[in-house]
Amino acid sequence: MIDKKILIQEFDKVLGNDERPIVIFSSIWPFFKSLNSSNNETLDLILESFMISAKNRLVMMPSFTKGFINGVCNLDKAKSLNGLFSERFREKYSTVRSRSAFFSFSACGEYAEQILSLKPKNAWGKNSIYEWMELCNARMLMLGTHSTHCSYLHRIEWFNKERIIYRENKTFKGYLKINNELIESQETLFVRKSNPEAINDFSHLKKYLTEAGMQSFKILEVPVFLYDVSLITDSIMPVFKKDPLNALVNRKDFLEA
Repeated sequence: MIDKKILIQEFDKVLGNDERPIVIFSSIWPFFKSLNSSNNETLDLILESFMISAKNRLVMMPSFTKGFINGVCNLDKAKSLNGLFSERFREKYSTVRSRSAFFSFSACGEYAEQILSLKPKNAWGKNSIYEWMELCNARMLMLGTHSTHCSYLHRIEWFNKERIIYRENKTFKGYLKINNELIESQETLFVRKSNPEAINDFSHLKKYLTEAGMQSFKILEVPVFLYDVSLITDSIMPVFKKDPLNALVNRKDFLEA
């Protein structure tokens, strides 16, 4: 097992002295493979090392859920669908969770309570967690996962919604359970169409992020990527303005429909 101090130093090199919020999209399995260990002790070693390195800065991770079940989404107890790292973070730290039945984020650190005030009508629109990330120019940390596995990219689709023919608005109503209190909720998602089924692939956008200055690192020989929200907007928005179907694998199905 790697020494914890060494792992903290590795995270220090990535995070630097920047105090802006950091949003983590992760896959912990490459780290497990590198360390040849996949138990809770290893998981906690990586998570605790990161949190020590992050100090008091606001840390956020997606903690998406299955939505309303029998009319209720219990954000107090619903497990994150975004993997072991995200769920352990939600369990272990005093996190708050943004108000969404589908795309909530868990947050810990200074100003974490701010995200509870966000009540968007559209999941990627005004007053959403994604607009909040944009306003504070949050940093996206891709930990062991592809550099484009970042849900903020859907906000770029939403900005170009008039030309995104493979998605449509769908509104869901129910109650969110937060701090043991039921709160009425209505949430509109910009969902992929099912007939024909939209098949997306954002991986080709990596080259634009790289050209715009995305930082690349390796921790335990695992690729790690870091970039600002403003870098996404500056590099990816022009791609969608030029070709709004660029991330659609089966564009022919929609152009011929």
